[in-house]
Amino acid sequence: MIIINKAKDALIIIDVLRDFCPANSIEWTEFEHIIPVINKLIPHFNLTFTTQDWHPERHVATKEGVILEHEEHGTSSADPHCVVKERGKSRHHNLLYLDKAFHLHKGEGPDKTYYSAFEDAELERRLKESGIERIFICGLHADGCIKETAQQALARGYEVVVIQDASVHLGEDKQRVFKALKEAGISVIDYKDIMIKQLEE
Repeated sequence: MIIINKAKDALIIIDVLRDFCPANSIEWTEFEHIIPVINKLIPHFNLTFTTQDWHPERHVATKEGVILEHEEHGTSSADPHCVVKERGKSRHHNLLYLDKAFHLHKGEGPDKTYYSAFEDAELERRLKESGIERIFICGLHADGCIKETAQQALARGYEVVVIQDASVHLGEDKQRVFKALKEAGISVIDYKDIMIKQLEE
């Protein structure tokens, strides 16, 4: 069981966006199953971040059938998604309790795709200002943006927890992905494993 300390813990919700809904341009069938779990998570934290792919019209990710390249993840294909002027970049309308969240952008450069929430310098600045020691991560997908954000958080000295039943993985071998995260020193839990620590004012 993990006890949440609201003064020392933060939540990062990765790319829960319209373009990644089954009804829109990229069909990830697990997507809508994680939203109720994320909505239960958010009130447990005083500091919450969301990320959005935020691509200009000429970005590599806006081209039909584009092959995206990344130094760690290799190549992958993707439909056009999250163009700044389009509705698809918006957070999913069923996400709740985000009125006090900080919203981060990634993928703003025209010729490169980014996976980590730490691309937006505001994340690390606010984590340091708030005295955060542990980061909880959820969203999508486990073998891409979640993995890279978790690894970069770990490299910066944070304790990292990925919430498995609030995260999507593309592909069949989901357990392999979460096992690899654990082997890297990242905790992987379900929502039921979380408790809130009530702090004295």
